[in-house]
Amino acid sequence: MTKKQTRNKILIIDDDQDFREIIAIYLNEAGYAVFTASNGKEAKEELPLISPDMIILDMIMPVLDGMAFLHWLQQTGKQDIPVLALTGLYKADIETQALEMGANEVHGKPCLPNEILERVAKLLNAE
Repeated sequence: MTKKQTRNKILIIDDDQDFREIIAIYLNEAGYAVFTASNGKEAKEELPLISPDMIILDMIMPVLDGMAFLHWLQQTGKQDIPVLALTGLYKADIETQALEMGANEVHGKPCLPNEILERVAKLLNAE
């Protein structure tokens, strides 16, 4: 694999292993360094070790869900990390709450990997 110029680090937090793996493949091929966590608790432990440039966050997960993770990001002063929130239960109130809690964008699931790549590029270039 040839290294591309961009090596931004992206942390994918999602309880669906297949989803994490598929999105990781696309992001790796696009030149991103990808790290994964299966829930918010695991991500809290990984975050200081990774120092990601961006987070892709599932809102509905066991152990520690997306809203609780966003709240934790606010509490720890790490809300400067761009967050793309994803939810299979797409409702306006979830979107509003996620944006208020610090997510930069909210997108419904299922979604195509290319849609995620476009949003990732947009959010990272907006920094």
